[in-house]
Amino acid sequence: MTCQAVAVTFVGIVAMLSAPSASAQARPFTGPFGGIEAGAREDHVFFDVANLDTGETLSRYYRAVGPSGGAFVGYDVAVAQNVRIGGEVGVNIGGGRPVARLPDGRRFFEEHPRYGYRLSLRAGYLAPPRLLLYATGGYGGNRYRIDFNPGISDIHQWGSSFIVGGGMEYRFRDRTAVRIDFKHVDNQASQLMLGVPIRF
Repeated sequence: MTCQAVAVTFVGIVAMLSAPSASAQARPFTGPFGGIEAGAREDHVFFDVANLDTGETLSRYYRAVGPSGGAFVGYDVAVAQNVRIGGEVGVNIGGGRPVARLPDGRRFFEEHPRYGYRLSLRAGYLAPPRLLLYATGGYGGNRYRIDFNPGISDIHQWGSSFIVGGGMEYRFRDRTAVRIDFKHVDNQASQLMLGVPIRF
């Protein structure tokens, strides 16, 4: 095959992938998709801390925010002209590192996020012509490395719970969009991510 033939073939493939499909035009925000995302994640942990000198118990959340990134794949279907439902699987890394200290300032707990997963369903409303507003719910969890003094009970390296969230997705091409997505894993983490979904 000559260099010219290779160039013609390459151009043809690019044109085919970038050409708007009939389904994308007739039913936007439908079909399989995948993408990457980046943003910030707030991780938190709750403790009852007792002051041995006064007997007072302090109940509080210890929180920290850090950078996070991830990837996702999913599928959406049209159930009405402006209504979409779908599912999504996502993985992420990074996040905040909460540190808990005693009233005298001594550190007794530190949580290092490693990676996590998200399994969610979503329902969205299409605000023509290019914006999708959606709410999500599902299940997810995170893996942590834990540093703490002996004696703390009910602390695990794996944590999982239900997810709630929502977001918006703006389609600037038939197959390419940008989204802002928020997800909260109960009693663990909240994340706000900027993502780039690609429809296949």
